Amino acid sequence: MSGMFDKFTEGIELPELYAVRQRFDVTAIDDIEGNVATALSAGRLPKLTGKRVGIAVGSRGIADIDTVAQATVEWVKSRGGRPFILPAMGSHGGGTEAGQIGVLASLGVTEEGVGAPIHGSLDVDIVGHAYGQPVYFSSEARLSDLLLVINRVKPHTAFRGSRESGLTKMVAIGLGKQKGAETLHGLGLGLSADTIPQFADVIMRVAPPLYGLALVENAYHRIALMKVLPGDQFAQEEPSLLVKAKELMPTFPIAEFDVLVVDKIGKNISGDGMDPNITGRYATPYASGGADVKKVVVLGLTEETHGNGNGIGMADLTTEQVFASIDWEVTYVNALTATVTTTIKRPLALPSDDEAVRLAIKLATPNPAEVTLIRVRDTLSLNQVLVTKGVLDAANTSNIDIEGGPFRWEDAPWQSHWN
Repeated sequence: MSGMFDKFTEGIELPELYAVRQRFDVTAIDDIEGNVATALSAGRLPKLTGKRVGIAVGSRGIADIDTVAQATVEWVKSRGGRPFILPAMGSHGGGTEAGQIGVLASLGVTEEGVGAPIHGSLDVDIVGHAYGQPVYFSSEARLSDLLLVINRVKPHTAFRGSRESGLTKMVAIGLGKQKGAETLHGLGLGLSADTIPQFADVIMRVAPPLYGLALVENAYHRIALMKVLPGDQFAQEEPSLLVKAKELMPTFPIAEFDVLVVDKIGKNISGDGMDPNITGRYATPYASGGADVKKVVVLGLTEETHGNGNGIGMADLTTEQVFASIDWEVTYVNALTATVTTTIKRPLALPSDDEAVRLAIKLATPNPAEVTLIRVRDTLSLNQVLVTKGVLDAANTSNIDIEGGPFRWEDAPWQSHWN
């Protein structure tokens, strides 16, 4: 097979690369524990003495999520409450209790680490109807005395609305567990801007007192803002947090280029493995934005994704090793629940990283020597990137610092620039 590809990449050399640091808004919270306590104290939660408090945590790789969860547990305990952790991730983790607890563990959220038990049952109750469909709600969550959901507010990867990824979505989909996620997604992503709030409203009418700890990250994957909201203020407050999140999102040094090489994709990076709000590669027609890239190459999965290869379908090329690392059953469960299969289509797989990149260059441009190529660790990590001279020539150099290069492709000190 390798020999067959050779005739298509004959004469294509891997380009020299420059190490570049981008400059973004550096606003960030240093004292995570202190700010969690301050935000919760300002949130005017009711008295917690003796109450069972369910703390909902999802599957995304939110910055310092383990510290945020632990600090939340400690604050609840300091108020006399009895906290427990609820996995709130729809169908992720293969749609099983063990799988979802494993996903939390990969994010550093364990019973020992946060100091609270994890109740991972996927049992749900039907608590009403919306859009002619049953609305499911976690049985464990319903039995708590108070619910506190923790989530990052950010643009969704598949639709646009005033509330996209955030607190409302975690209530409707995360706490709906696998059945709730499947039902809601089955109505179509084109309706999600309406269905997610409506499902959440049904749940909140029967749920225990519900509050949300909203987190907004900066371009350096650090928490820049946190705010506690009561459930009845989600509709009013989340839209402005979403606007702020969009303002703080990272971008590439240039908006249009030939080849993007992504070292790792995974559910801890984005619901779509690599964030289409960054790459411009969307699985649905209901969202837009991001870069204009001719060819995308994926070279690996994150450890935290546990073999979930959702997002590989948005690449043009990958490697046989990446295919071998994907747990297709877990991947299929996630994609089929979301009713979006574009993300799991199989791109062309080559025997090695080098061959995949060389073929991408061949397919993207008639002038390989002038290729505009950007290599990143993942789409959460754009502060440090590796680029070709063509990118430097087209970039606004007032927003970047060149830290080294040119390096030959095989000599580029990758890991030292991924810190």
